[in-house]
This record gives sequence, C-alpha cells and structure tokens, in this order.
Amino acid sequence: MFRKLGSTQRPSNSQRTEDEESDPDNCAQTPDPKAPLTIGILRGMLHEATADIKTHVASEINKQLAGLKADVTALSSWADQTEIRISTLATTTAARTQDIAYFHGRMTALEDSLEDLNNRSRRNNI
Repeated sequence: MFRKLGSTQRPSNSQRTEDEESDPDNCAQTPDPKAPLTIGILRGMLHEATADIKTHVASEINKQLAGLKADVTALSSWADQTEIRISTLATTTAARTQDIAYFHGRMTALEDSLEDLNNRSRRNNI
C-alpha cells in the first residue's frame, strides 16, 4: 500500500521543473526507486495512499452498517413479536378478570344459598 522512501535523495529546487510539481498525470506514475523524488511524485503517492485509506475506511463503514442494519431488523422483529404477545396477554387477562368477577359473585350467591338451606334444615329438625 505504501512505498518505503528509503535513502533516496530529494533533488534540489534547481533540478525540479514546474511540470513535475503540478502535473496530475505525474501523480499516478510509480517512481523508480533510484530516481529522485519530486513534489509531483510525492503528491501522487499521497493521493494514492489517501485513496487507499478512503477505500478501506468506506469498506469498513459499510461492513459495520450492514451489521447494524441486521441488528436493527432483528430487534424490530423481536419488538413486533413482543408487542403481539403483550397485546394477547392483555386481552386474555381482561377476559379472565371478568370471569373471576363473575365466578366470585356466583360463589358468594351459592354460599348464601347453602347457608340458607342449612338454616332451614335445622329448623325442620327441631
């Protein structure tokens, strides 16, 4: 990904031309390891390294986003299922609460009726 600079000497300002420093095509060329480094070559290496880093970071971000999207989808599905179960339980609980109230009233009425019958049976035995 990165080229080792080594001990290559940098040319003096008099050896560099303006074309070497500002030519964008010069940036894409791979320099000869024995050739002197120019500003254009260094810029090219910097642009190449920057592009590699951007590509790598974008790739990593996309991987992480894909994982997060999968997690959010799974959590959304889980939340939907949980909401359905809670709704079902709430409906069932309301129905059972009504049943309990009805049967409690019925039980109280039967207890009263049983007590009344017991009292009547005692009166007849006297």
